[in-house]
Amino acid sequence: MDLFERIDHMLRPLQSAFRRRDTFSTFLLVFYGMLLRSRNDGITACIEILGLTQTAYHQALHLFRSKAWSAQGMMAAWHQQVKDHPAVLTLRGRPVYVGDGIKVAKEGRRMPGVKRLKQDSESNSKPTWIRGHYFGAIGMLLARGEEIFHVPIYCQLQDGLKGTGKKNDGESLVDKMGSLAAGFLEGASAYLILDAFYASKRLITELIANQIALITRVKISTVARLCCPPPPRKRGRGRPQKWGKKVHLRELFSQTETFTTQMLCLYSKERLVSWRVVDLYWHSPTRPLRFVLAKMMDTGKELIFLSTDLSLSGPETILAYTWRFKIESSFRMLIHLLGGFSYHFWAKAMWRSPRWTGDMQLGDMSSSVRARMLEKVEAFERFVSICCLVQGVLQVLSLEKSRSIWEQFPGWYRTLPIGRLASEQVVRMTLQAQAPAIMAGSTPDLLLWKILEARRPMSPAMNPPAAKCA
Repeated sequence: MDLFERIDHMLRPLQSAFRRRDTFSTFLLVFYGMLLRSRNDGITACIEILGLTQTAYHQALHLFRSKAWSAQGMMAAWHQQVKDHPAVLTLRGRPVYVGDGIKVAKEGRRMPGVKRLKQDSESNSKPTWIRGHYFGAIGMLLARGEEIFHVPIYCQLQDGLKGTGKKNDGESLVDKMGSLAAGFLEGASAYLILDAFYASKRLITELIANQIALITRVKISTVARLCCPPPPRKRGRGRPQKWGKKVHLRELFSQTETFTTQMLCLYSKERLVSWRVVDLYWHSPTRPLRFVLAKMMDTGKELIFLSTDLSLSGPETILAYTWRFKIESSFRMLIHLLGGFSYHFWAKAMWRSPRWTGDMQLGDMSSSVRARMLEKVEAFERFVSICCLVQGVLQVLSLEKSRSIWEQFPGWYRTLPIGRLASEQVVRMTLQAQAPAIMAGSTPDLLLWKILEARRPMSPAMNPPAAKCA
């Protein structure tokens, strides 16, 4: 039962994010329900797996509109635990974070924030256009040996609403990602890895101001500039020159004699890469950036990476960008294993929106209706945050207790990677096999047992219905 004891140890510090003890108790029930449920049927499956009744179901629903906590506050407390973990992956002594966006299909026509979204993906299984929500996510990398986990820190709904009254209401998706990263990583002196979609001059400026180093990829057609030449002794007419000569980065690939070729381990595979480092000016005429030009010798593909940290070498930058793929694996587990986006919260005060609608204009609504819409958005983020917390707990257990998990694993797969870190699914199946003994009182010191014991009158096993007279 050491696994559940470790979960208790991770959940107890989160109580500081809740202003009421009863709210924290209800949160624990929902958390354990999402952790142990065998199907992704929203809150219903969470209550059913714990053996509770309809009363607990309504209490769980109230958790998502309670004023006693916020998703951001809870995940900030979780972030504090994660960044103090000894398995934090570091680069040059600094922790590494990864951010990205995800589009989630939603058919609800009374859901705030649902809009028409275009998916730019090479997968044939994804349609070009969907209706759904757009979330921006950020997480931290934890590793043991060569195995790396992307532990979710926060998921935020970033599109579909206008006129919310928030400070970043008119910002683009790129700017909102910068604000999200700055809010959680302010003064952390960390690395943030983002996709090429987020390569923006404004985002770079904001991250540098918050002591966050960015590693990303830029377009092959990117144009940078050389250092501005010194001003002449005698100033002429017109504005002084601020930028140097233009440099088309694509043209530098033809200078093969300036490249270094070596074998690099990328995506767990040895590949021959030819690379070159050049420091140029792009977002500011006074602060240079490091561009790493890389050519994959096996495919001939040319890529350009960008780093705001001038001390990083070319191989370090290329390898660090490959870690960005870990957030894709994290999204896949969050969707398919944990049902992280299977929320069903509708707003009765909302009119039935068109099927292919755009942004919802909250500024045209009354203050009371607008407050209800924002309350539903907060409910979406709370549901996703709890599922992100479940995923993070499973990953920490895998990093710390993989050997114990493999010994207690009740199932068998032909492709089980025994000897490596257990996946989130393996950890979850092990916990599900131990859950009946926990709920029967084998470990009475656990938070889950204490809460269930306090709510035993609501359990049908302990309070059977009275027999009807014939």
